[in-house]
Amino acid sequence: MLSSLALRPAVWSDRGAILQLTLAMGGHDDVAAHADPMRRLGALLRRSDVRMLVAEREARVVGFAEVHGRTTTLGDCDEAWLGALAVTPELRGQGIGRALLAGADEAARELGCTRIEVESSHLRGDAHAFYRTVGYEQRNAAAR
Repeated sequence: MLSSLALRPAVWSDRGAILQLTLAMGGHDDVAAHADPMRRLGALLRRSDVRMLVAEREARVVGFAEVHGRTTTLGDCDEAWLGALAVTPELRGQGIGRALLAGADEAARELGCTRIEVESSHLRGDAHAFYRTVGYEQRNAAAR
């Protein structure tokens, strides 16, 4: 039931939900081990070159995306970097990730970027399959 999904910019009070989504992704235990795991997230919310989006269903944050604008000489354009994309595990496969990626595309355009790069661990096979289904092209780091 994607119709009840709303995307919006993340706000300060979303930090706890975003932290939980980050931990649910797995492989980011270092975030929780930090003395103040919310400090970095709060700093990102204030940056003009970062867009943090949350997906909300029935007043509950069920996903988030973090988009950074960055200037590069490669490809002769400014590009966005998808720093994170996470969806509540029990709600995966319901279109929330696709909606967040559409929001990330819009955020990238707002930042003046013409493409989005994603970096992902080789251990995240499900994530790689998801990105391929929505049209992302997989390249090995050495192929750049």
